[in-house]
Amino acid sequence: MSIKTVQVGDEVLRKGPWMPEEDEILVEYVRQYGPRDWSSIRSKGLLPRTGKSCRLRWVNKLKPDLKSGCKFSPEEEKLVVEMQSKLGNKWAKIASCLPGRTDNDVKNFWSTRQKRLLRALQRPKTPSGKGDCSSLDLHDMNKEPLNEFSAFQVEANHL
Repeated sequence: MSIKTVQVGDEVLRKGPWMPEEDEILVEYVRQYGPRDWSSIRSKGLLPRTGKSCRLRWVNKLKPDLKSGCKFSPEEEKLVVEMQSKLGNKWAKIASCLPGRTDNDVKNFWSTRQKRLLRALQRPKTPSGKGDCSSLDLHDMNKEPLNEFSAFQVEANHL
C-alpha cells in the first residue's frame, strides 16, 4: 500500500487510508482533550492529517457509541421516514435524533430504502393483476402496503 502525501507550505500531510497507529493517537487525543480543536492535532505534531480528516475519522469511525454496521431498528426506520418527509434530505439533522447514527448512515439507509421501493414497483405484474411481492420483506417497507405511489408519497399529516 502506498502512502499518499501532499505538501502544504513546509508541512507534509498524509492522505488515504488510516493506519491503526493513527487511530490510537486520535483516540488518545480525544480522551485527553475531548472531541474539539481538531486542527491542533497537526499543529502539536501528533498526526500529519488535516483537522477535517481527524474530525471525520472520529465522528464516522472511532466514536465509541457508533452503531455503524447495525441494521436500523423499526423505530429508527419510522423516525427516519417521518423526519425525511418533514425536513427533506437534512441527514445530519435527522441523525442528531438517532443516537449512534451518523448522517452518512442515515443517508445510506434512505437511499437503499428508496432503491428497494423503486425495484418493487418495477416488478412485472402477475396474472392476478397484482405485482409479485412474495419476496418483499414488509418489515423493510415499514409494513406499508405497496401501490404505485408509495415510494414517493408524503402523508399530509407529516407536512
